[in-house]
Parts: sequence; structure tokens; C-alpha cells
Amino acid sequence: MTKSLVDEIKKRLVYEFEHHKSGGVYATLQTMMAYNSNRIEGSTLTERQTYSIFETGSVFQEEDIAFRTKDVEEMTGHFRMFNNVLKILDNPLSEEMIKTMHYDLKVGVFEDVANGYPCGEYKSRPNRVGHITTALPEEIPEKMSKLLYEYNSKESISLADLAKFHADYENIHPFQDGNGRTGRMILFKECLKNDILPIVIHDEHKSEYYKCLNAAQTNGDYNKLETFLKKEQSLTLEKIKDLIAERNVSQQLASDQTIREMINEYDFGKAGAENTLVIASGIPGSGKTDACKEKFKELTSDKDELDVTKLMPVSVLSANDIYTMDKSEIKKKFEYSLKDTSGVVMVSVNDVREEIKTLGSSDDVLTFVIIDARIEAALKCGLDVVYDATNLDSQIRDKYLLMADKYGAKSEILLCEVSIDKAKQAHPEIREDILENMQERFYFANKDLSGWDKVIKAGKKEIIHDAEYTLER
Repeated sequence: MTKSLVDEIKKRLVYEFEHHKSGGVYATLQTMMAYNSNRIEGSTLTERQTYSIFETGSVFQEEDIAFRTKDVEEMTGHFRMFNNVLKILDNPLSEEMIKTMHYDLKVGVFEDVANGYPCGEYKSRPNRVGHITTALPEEIPEKMSKLLYEYNSKESISLADLAKFHADYENIHPFQDGNGRTGRMILFKECLKNDILPIVIHDEHKSEYYKCLNAAQTNGDYNKLETFLKKEQSLTLEKIKDLIAERNVSQQLASDQTIREMINEYDFGKAGAENTLVIASGIPGSGKTDACKEKFKELTSDKDELDVTKLMPVSVLSANDIYTMDKSEIKKKFEYSLKDTSGVVMVSVNDVREEIKTLGSSDDVLTFVIIDARIEAALKCGLDVVYDATNLDSQIRDKYLLMADKYGAKSEILLCEVSIDKAKQAHPEIREDILENMQERFYFANKDLSGWDKVIKAGKKEIIHDAEYTLER
């Protein structure tokens, strides 16, 4: 029974990840893992902020509690680490794999770079964890090799084996920072690989977790840690069991195949029309909005100019839509209003934020659910879309690339570069460190521009095809 349940969880994770399904097992475990594992290490981000970053690529401030830019960087890094682990669930554990996990977690963290911490490599300076003495830098290669050899030599892996491995790994502490998060990700991966129900260690049980780790590392008592992991395992299953029960993956695949066949037969909307999705990327002060307006004007020279707020008004949403934020249901309502419509729409984050105030909401998650629903509905019905976006991370933009590909639309990205000095002059109300962090994210996200049909440097009217261009500072 356990094996079949673990198989179903694995299938759901991989299927929903590859098909960008929201609200299922993948999204739940991804955000649950990222929130709790980062929170254990001192992150200030809340569960709602974590979900907002995952779902929309943006984060809002709650009340008067400030969040650290490092927390956002590590949260997106954790999402990336989780995604890449899903691609290698059944691969044997190795030093190279663990280093890659650490790289995925830490590659975008500016503070670590500034401190000279190795990223994706073992530590170069000694460190301590409380009163526990960890391995010295020169001892790491031998200790990690021995740990993995003993682990991989076992014929089968039990929860007791995982408890011992986890405690010993944390005792070695191979990296300068990020040891707890990589250790808990290894635990998650190896559970699924070995037909053991997955474990997410929850922040509210942090004190007990540390006590059990300490008992294992100082007294060799691994039983307490194993017992603790069993309780966390039960709690993790409790949070996803209803999602698993809804439909298994075989049913999901069959359903999606039926939907695809129905779509092909019905030829919905303006299928086969030449339409385009244009997304602008840039920080405040980059002229991003002006670039979008110029592109909108260009597209409407021979197509109808449509007002998205009237064409797909938020007033059609029910109280239940606002409460559940079910994107598929919201998209259906928007699609209905697009019947026999053609032209170009402009979608703006700031405009939607103003619109939802009329619904009595200021929730940024709802903002981006509406944006996604509008963009997908418009593309599905053959409309051109210009999206005045936020400073999107690459994984969020990939979602829109998939939308364009799904509905046969061309994809263009407008890169709006600006110096920090000009950004400061344009927006003195934004703190300097926040603007600098946005700039770092902009360049990091645009290192790889493959997949776009056209890449345009706004302001310079320079068109560069994806295979020939990488944005360099």
C-alpha cells in the first residue's frame, strides 16, 4: 500500500510540475517545503508571501513587518532546487548531485556572493552549529565520500537509515551555508526514491527537531530522530491526502487527453490566427510602461484596440471566485466574454491592483491569478497581448512562454535596461537597496533568453534572435 501511494505522489509531483498545474500536490509540497525549510533557518517570509512568490513572482509586505531581500532570493532558490530534484528523483545520491542542489539554492543570493561563500562547492572556512563541532574544510571530501559510500552500499533504505544519514550529514556540515536546507531536500528526495512517504519538517517543530538532531550527533541516539521524522511524515501526508484522493494521475492524463481531442475537434476561438504575446521586463524607472505603450500602438495600427478592463471585467467574478482564486474558473468567465472578438489587449500589474480594490481586496495573489487568467484566455481566443509585467524571474516567464506555445502565439520579450542612478532619480521613494536587488534579479533572470521568438532591447529598437543573444552587464 505504501509503495503504491508513494508512486502516486511521485507521478502527481512530476506530472503537475511538467504541466504547470497549480493548487495540487506539486504546488502544495513545493511551497510547504520552501516555507518551512527556509523558516527554520530564520527566513522572515510568511506562508502567504511564500505562495505569492511561487505563484506570481512577486511579494507583498504584511502590515509593518519588513522582509529581507536575501529571504526572497533564497525562496526562489529553494523553488529552483525543488524543481530540479524532481527531474532526478530516482537517481542515486552523489556528491555532484548534492553540490548541484546547493548551487540551485544559493546561486542568486547576493549576500553570499558578497561574503565570498562558495556556491555549489564545499566550504572554505570552518564553521560551527551551536556547540557541535563540524568537519574542517580539508576534511569534507573524505567524510562526504565515506558517508555516501556507506549509504549507497545498503541493499535497501529504511527511515532509520535516512535518520542516520541526515544527522551525520548535518554534523559534517559540508557547505558554508545552506546545509540544513540541502539536508532536508536530500531527505525528501530519498524518501520518494526508496518508496517511503515524503517528509517535510515543519518550522513549528523546530525546537524538537534540533533536540533530536543533537541527541543523534552527541550521543549516537538516532531513535529519537527517527520517531520525530515519523510524526512529520504523518503531518505531511495529512496535508496532501485530499489532493491525492481527488483523481490519480492516470485519470488526470486520460481527462487531459479527452480535453485535447475536444479542443482539436471544436477549433475554439481564433485557433490558427497570427497573434503575439509581448512581455516587458525591467525595474522601476526603466521606461518599461512606455515601451509597452509603444508596442501596443504598433500592434493596433492594423488591429482593434481593446480595453481589457471592459472586455474581461473583474465585476464578473463571484465572491467564491475571489475566495478560492481558482484560475481555471476565472479564465472560463473571461473566455465567455471574448466570443467573436479580435484585437489587442494591454495587461498591467498596477491596473489590476487598482481594479481588485473595487472587490474589496488588495491581495497580490488574486492580482496575479487574474492576470494569468486574462492572458491565457486572450491567447486562447487569438488576441494579441502586451503585458506590462513586474521584474519577472525566469521561472515565471517560462510559464508565459508555455502559454504562448500552447496556443500557437509568437513570443516577444522587451528588455528595458536602466542604470541604478536613473532608477533612483525616477523613484526616490524606493529604497536604494531594494532597487539594487531588483537590478540583480533583472540581470540574473535574463542570462538565458532561449525560447523567445524575438528579443528586443527597448529604446534601442534592436532586435536580437534568442540563439544569438545573452544579456550581459
